[in-house]
Amino acid sequence: MVFTWRTFRVPFGSGACRQSSETVLWGHYPSRRVIMTKNNTDALLALFTDGDEVDPKELFELLRPFIRIRNEDGRIIFLDAGHRMPLKSKVLLFLLGKKVLFLLKKIDSEYVTPKQIVEETKLSKGSVLPTLMQLKSTYASAVDGKYFVPNHQIVRLKDKKIFTYDENN
Repeated sequence: MVFTWRTFRVPFGSGACRQSSETVLWGHYPSRRVIMTKNNTDALLALFTDGDEVDPKELFELLRPFIRIRNEDGRIIFLDAGHRMPLKSKVLLFLLGKKVLFLLKKIDSEYVTPKQIVEETKLSKGSVLPTLMQLKSTYASAVDGKYFVPNHQIVRLKDKKIFTYDENN
């Protein structure tokens, strides 16, 4: 689609010689035309995001009951509530912990290999990869064999209450 700003003269009122002009954003496909005024485009521009938007408070509230991050070396420490989580939740918590470190510029990338997850969490090697495959179809993404949680999934994780647990266990 090609967009250009065009000014059109529009007659108004009862007199034929009275005219107004309006500048509109003119876009067209080969088979149809779309006309939008400058005022209408402001509302649409609110839909654009750079993909880097993360609400730190929301991420903090999501992780606070389950993990801490050691200041000296950035090691992710599971609290008691985090240890009681199922494997799927533990892996997500670890990936989100790496996201925190990345957002705070403590590490260069939030992308993590399955080997790193096994080494740093001491979770079973045979269960981490299948769990990552499950998460890839729901909450996590992968690039070149490295996994991460996309920013837009944080709200979804919070809304789904995936990190709930029974305090009596």
